[in-house]
Amino acid sequence: MPKLCRRGEKFHAIITDPPYSSGGLHMATRSASTSSKYQSSDAKKKHPDFLGDNRDQRSYLAWSMMWLSYCHELLVDRGIVCLFSDWRQLPTVSDALQGAGFIWQGVASWDKVNARPKLGGFRQQCEFIVWGSKGKAPGIGVSLPGSFRVSLVSGAKRVHAAQKPVELISEVCRCTMHHDAPKILDPFAGSGTTLLAARGLGIQAVGVEQSSEIAALAVNRIKTEIP
Repeated sequence: MPKLCRRGEKFHAIITDPPYSSGGLHMATRSASTSSKYQSSDAKKKHPDFLGDNRDQRSYLAWSMMWLSYCHELLVDRGIVCLFSDWRQLPTVSDALQGAGFIWQGVASWDKVNARPKLGGFRQQCEFIVWGSKGKAPGIGVSLPGSFRVSLVSGAKRVHAAQKPVELISEVCRCTMHHDAPKILDPFAGSGTTLLAARGLGIQAVGVEQSSEIAALAVNRIKTEIP
């Protein structure tokens, strides 16, 4: 269940999907509600708006460095951080990661398979996982693929506008499996996908969610999907 970190508690990985703040090129579109930015106008169900998605590039970089610096203190040495990003924020996220004290280790891609088509040019079908480590990379553990092909969450299973598939996050969580009792922190828990994925692998996870409405959705989802 989502809970607060205990004083002195340390984690083996930060796995999270922070707000991208990239849903528009101008202030008017950036400040729009997330339900309007990330859902089509003909959507049958409106998802709750999530917070922190209205920053410009400079403030997004500063904000990202602040919360990543705090997470740096919560990680064990040689712990791993995995951050989701889209193509617009990819350079900013890699800068923030290093500015917060992590060593940038690379980028993996997520092929969303059923992304909406784009007329002319290339479909925006991929998002990315920027990953790094606190100090040297672990040097042991499973070798994860550098690309994942998992369909977007759709229909009744989708309760959050930016919801990631449990199958995808489960694969990412495997980066901690070489520890005897791994612990994962998700500081942007959203609908609780990381918590569900970790629990399915027998991994302890802590989630933090600022929106009380979305946190309630996560709690209900976890109670429903985990006996």
